[in-house]
Amino acid sequence: MTLFAVFCFLLITLTNTGRSFVLKHYADKLEPTTVCLLCGAGMLAGAAVLAPYALTNGAGTTLDHWLDPWIVIPGLLKGILLWAIIEAHQKLIKLSLSSIAYCYVMGGALIALVNYLIFADALSQLQWVGIVMLGLAGISFLLVGHISELAQNAKFYFFIQMGILVFLGMLDRLVLGQTDWFVYMVLAGLGFTGAAYIAHPKPLPNLPAKQALIVMVAWFIMELTFYMIAVTVLPVAIAMFAINMRVVILMAAASLKYKERGLTEQLAFALIGVVAAGFVLLG
Repeated sequence: MTLFAVFCFLLITLTNTGRSFVLKHYADKLEPTTVCLLCGAGMLAGAAVLAPYALTNGAGTTLDHWLDPWIVIPGLLKGILLWAIIEAHQKLIKLSLSSIAYCYVMGGALIALVNYLIFADALSQLQWVGIVMLGLAGISFLLVGHISELAQNAKFYFFIQMGILVFLGMLDRLVLGQTDWFVYMVLAGLGFTGAAYIAHPKPLPNLPAKQALIVMVAWFIMELTFYMIAVTVLPVAIAMFAINMRVVILMAAASLKYKERGLTEQLAFALIGVVAAGFVLLG
């Protein structure tokens, strides 16, 4: 990779790590649905900034795409699933940052396995090794990792997120590359924001502008960085691997700052997860 590509890779890792720390910080301060609403708004802001690039390159310029049920329904459905996964995310991250980090690493292996079983995607021997490694590491994490100390509801949020990740992976597999990516992104943002607004149990609180802005900007920067780099600089698989690299930072922070098990144990899980994810995504 060129020096610029390496910079872009690290930028994806850092912006996704930063978003995780922001969501962890506000897990005790804001209702999960409020966080979802702000993240949805951040996603729409990202789409607005990407609009000039998208329209210049022919995305989002055809009215039929905005009315096509094969784009509209999956786009809105993705938004609803994003609301559901961030609801569960906020409830789990409040209890365990390391569980959140490992959940998303394992989700990538599940997506690859489901794509193999349903869409007959070819898997190399190295990818199979990665899937088996992540499966064994995931079982170990559930049995002896930090999540093993938590109540059953934490495990429920863990598995709910993994299930939704698989559905999101299937949606993206079916839609992206086959339809208008920009229309799909905007509709997902609308579905995300709309679902959060409808599900909000009470009138929106009078949030301090600083809190609202930090959450929105964290999501906005992550979305904008990932989409721009994945579309223009790095292959999607490498961009996804950059996201998975955050597990090392998050697991270390979970131990050092939040006292979730020892540092050696956390880093062992993290390094196994990163290597295995690399096999799955790049093998």
